[in-house]
Amino acid sequence: ANYTELIKRSVKVGRLQDAASLFQEMQANKAEIPVVVYNMLLSLYFKQKEDEGGYQLIQTMKSSGTLPNIATYTILVDHYAKKEDLETALELLKAMKQENLAPNATTLLPIFDTLRRTDLERAFQFYENLGKYGVTPNAHFSTGILDSVVKSASPQRTIDLLEAFRAKNKELSVSMYVCGLMCAIKTKDADLACKLLGQMKEDGIKVNHVCISVIIRTIKAMKAEDAPRIVEAAGQLEPTDIRVKLQLHLLLFLKHTNKMNKLANANEHYATLQSPMHMFQFFSTIFAEEIQNRQLSELFYLLDNLKHNEISQAKFCEKMISLLRIGG
Repeated sequence: ANYTELIKRSVKVGRLQDAASLFQEMQANKAEIPVVVYNMLLSLYFKQKEDEGGYQLIQTMKSSGTLPNIATYTILVDHYAKKEDLETALELLKAMKQENLAPNATTLLPIFDTLRRTDLERAFQFYENLGKYGVTPNAHFSTGILDSVVKSASPQRTIDLLEAFRAKNKELSVSMYVCGLMCAIKTKDADLACKLLGQMKEDGIKVNHVCISVIIRTIKAMKAEDAPRIVEAAGQLEPTDIRVKLQLHLLLFLKHTNKMNKLANANEHYATLQSPMHMFQFFSTIFAEEIQNRQLSELFYLLDNLKHNEISQAKFCEKMISLLRIGG
């Protein structure tokens, strides 16, 4: 195998000393060292907190006449951004421009993420100026901005941002709406929750496991009188699979039977229904009273089968949906 391949193997398993020794052999043998080798070593130096070794490698690279590429700058920007040395990171972007190298989303994300943690206003400005770097905001940027808004508990800004995203890009991700719902939970704003769920329906966003868990958290966080309208809005949404469909049916069943209080003890983690154990724990809690009083005998039978792996998750969901329809 050639030096590049050997160094790649060493870097992959984190053997910095071996990779550095191979690099020195290349130098001693006056072998041509491609930029990819510099990049691999540089990334490992920084990953293992050997910053001085990384800085020396950059000097070696310069003195050899090897030109940095986009990947080199991305590694450097990531390093300085994580150290919260944003001025150096931004200077690197200027250097890229001078060398006619265009940063990509991966290059800019570390700066953006650091700004979100340290200076929200600058993060917004950076987000708005992504276009000047030739980068279109992807889902990570958009969700990141919304996540920051959630932490600042600004419901109006959440709505404004979602409206702006919808105007520019109709293909919004469910994670953006999850961020918005988290803001509604934090501010206990039922109107915001209902508006977000309505927009999800308009945008054709399907509810996944994470989203249904957050919807249940949202219902639990609101006043009892607000729960029915949130459930009604959620019930209009399309599920990604039968487990989520079952959860939506359950919410509508509890609303129609005036038993929304049953969600009080429900564990949102189990609400994802990702495993038979999750299903058993969740529905055993929700219908604990009925089980104790031997009501809904079909439910007791289904849960027992689930507990002993005598029924598949899909079949359990189908039968539960049918049962909840009858019960409602």
